[in-house]
Amino acid sequence: MQSTLEVTNVQLFPVDKDTTLKAMVQITLNNVLKLTGLKLFEGTDSMYLRYPINPKSKKNLCYTFPLDKELRDYIQQEVIEEYDATVY
Repeated sequence: MQSTLEVTNVQLFPVDKDTTLKAMVQITLNNVLKLTGLKLFEGTDSMYLRYPINPKSKKNLCYTFPLDKELRDYIQQEVIEEYDATVY
């Protein structure tokens, strides 16, 4: 089993460009784990990735999320690069 995670596939589903939500996202890690329900948003200063939340939770708890900032930044950068290459 691999000890590091690699984004091996990014699927983007662009939405209306006039909103802050730019795309729904699915990613695959190490060709064995698919995460769905991610959302790519345009913030004030940069784009950011939001992980799926439990709609029944009053605290907006995420179902899945990276525990490590380095992994979170890596996944976000991979998605943004794919978005830039696909949409622009």
